[in-house]
Amino acid sequence: MVKLDLLTYLDEKMKEQFHDVEWTIEWYKKEKNITLYFSLFAEISDDAAEIADIEGTIAENEVIEFEDSLVFFDPEKSKIEATEDYLQVIPFSLKKGLEIGYLETLLAYLKDVLDEGQSDLLDFVTNPDIEEFELNWDDASFEARLAQAKLETKYDQTFIPYPKF
Repeated sequence: MVKLDLLTYLDEKMKEQFHDVEWTIEWYKKEKNITLYFSLFAEISDDAAEIADIEGTIAENEVIEFEDSLVFFDPEKSKIEATEDYLQVIPFSLKKGLEIGYLETLLAYLKDVLDEGQSDLLDFVTNPDIEEFELNWDDASFEARLAQAKLETKYDQTFIPYPKF
């Protein structure tokens, strides 16, 4: 039996809940972080305006891919900063890990962000008036959801530990 840790927990939950999103999880042992990558796709119609990525490269394929990521990290051991490189950075304690209730709320919110993002991406490729696309993570909305989850009796305070080498 595989011992449940943050890496296996995320993998299991992603397999259960994120069927319509392409995703992968990378464990960076030396850097003490876990990065969850996910991709959204949209088909570009023949009559759509040119679509360029953030670096100005024009899309040449019929389907565009948008990739983003969440990173789970220990602020004491990792050199991760909240930047535009990630949709969100999630700090945790290397010794304790993260609470199941926190992870459940986080993944439910991420699912909503990705569902809305998929819709927004489709709007972006079909509406020339929309000039740019990005996923929208709202810290205040997530924190409100987390506070609500903690008020409910189903919030699980059991910690899922960081994986051992």
